[in-house]
Amino acid sequence: MRSRKPGLLGQGKLKEIQAALDERVTHIVTLQTLSPNDRILLQEYFPNQLIMDKFEVVVSIFERRASSTLSMLQVKLLRLQMEYANLAGSYESFSREGGGGKNRGQGEQQLQIDRRHLQRRMGEVRDKIEKEHKKNTLISDRRQKNSMYTVALVGYTNAGKSTLLNTLLALNKPGKPNKMVESKNQVFSSLDTATRRIEVPFYAPFLVVDTVGLIHDCPPELVESFKTTMRSLDEADTVIALIDASRSDMQAQLETILSYAPALDEDKLMIVFNKNDLNDLDTTHLTISAKDPQSVMELVRLIDKRQTQGYIVVKGECDEDQVAQLFQEGSDCVITKLIKGTDTMYCEAKIAPHRKDLMSLIITQSVQRS
Repeated sequence: MRSRKPGLLGQGKLKEIQAALDERVTHIVTLQTLSPNDRILLQEYFPNQLIMDKFEVVVSIFERRASSTLSMLQVKLLRLQMEYANLAGSYESFSREGGGGKNRGQGEQQLQIDRRHLQRRMGEVRDKIEKEHKKNTLISDRRQKNSMYTVALVGYTNAGKSTLLNTLLALNKPGKPNKMVESKNQVFSSLDTATRRIEVPFYAPFLVVDTVGLIHDCPPELVESFKTTMRSLDEADTVIALIDASRSDMQAQLETILSYAPALDEDKLMIVFNKNDLNDLDTTHLTISAKDPQSVMELVRLIDKRQTQGYIVVKGECDEDQVAQLFQEGSDCVITKLIKGTDTMYCEAKIAPHRKDLMSLIITQSVQRS
């Protein structure tokens, strides 16, 4: 076995791990990203195991989960980046086996050819990814023109974001079509952002964007895969940092979230601890169980309070046609109470201050600012 080169582990630790293995061990996984030299050395010590680093494990999961054009392109780019990073190590092995000299020169020449080939392929995939991003941007721009208040969910993978979104959908008013998102007890259950409209009766409607789950100490190559998530945070009116309260690293979760979006406006941020059924926290922040509709209603109230801050609260009477018109105004008018009388209805509504036309539909008994 060749002499030890500087790298991940010393020979003493490698031999210790080697002695502890048995035939059931099929993989060796490292949290650190492996250099080509590290990979070659580890493979010499563990010839019967598959050597992987965290980056490769995540990419393997991504490959199984990718379904949209964008996510499949991102996985393809990650694979090419891995192949490019490992090229030097593969040719070092080729040169050693060939004994150097002429073979070494041939190996180095082939290395340059393969590098250029991979660089060209990565460039082509990046161009396709950028086209997909532009499509998503156009869709996002159309949503913004429709003036829908937007809430982005961000947090670690498996923190409960998709479960929370599905509970919000279940709270939608009757008759509203609810397209649930996939929610499983597994990491990276989805690689794509999902956007849904939430219309809880007597609360302001809003859009929720469920973003891709994050991981701690993300390899630089993976950051590209979270670009759509980062754009969603920039465009949202409120960003909910969903923290998994069942884990011991709650502060690290928040720090990781903020590291992905260092320019995030603090006024946008709402910290919410999920899984309070597993850990009863003492905190000033909202704690919920994403599976419990009653618990999630507390979050709906907070979002509504943010969205309608500065609205005018109008109380009075109106007829059925006027109520129907008020209901059609979306987020500019939120009917919070409605009592049907003999000839008219008693109505309480929060109305955007610039919509005097809507305020005039209610025969006013009282007006106050929200």
